[in-house]
Amino acid sequence: DLLGGAVDTAVVVGVGLSELNAVGNAKMDLLIGQNMPKQQAFNEVYSKKAAAKIKQAIGRLVRSPEQRATVVLHCCRFLQAPYSEYFAEEIASAEIVDDLQSYKNALQNAKK
Repeated sequence: DLLGGAVDTAVVVGVGLSELNAVGNAKMDLLIGQNMPKQQAFNEVYSKKAAAKIKQAIGRLVRSPEQRATVVLHCCRFLQAPYSEYFAEEIASAEIVDDLQSYKNALQNAKK
């Protein structure tokens, strides 16, 4: 908030899962006990929280309708389930690059 829109580019290097812990594992066990598959329980407890934290951090870059920022999600996991579902709206309008030159070009074009 203090920067007032001064940051115009951010790179999110990974999905940022929190450390597995007893509370999260207990929540997973509860969901599994309710017949939720183990992977789905993991996504519900850990992956969804990681995605929410990333979205919250991005939201702190852009605080008003006049502000803009380029955000690079720099990890192939953002294109895979469950993250592709959590970021479906953002990915739908994203430019997906898979080599260094395309990456550089995309960042340069975003600055225009």
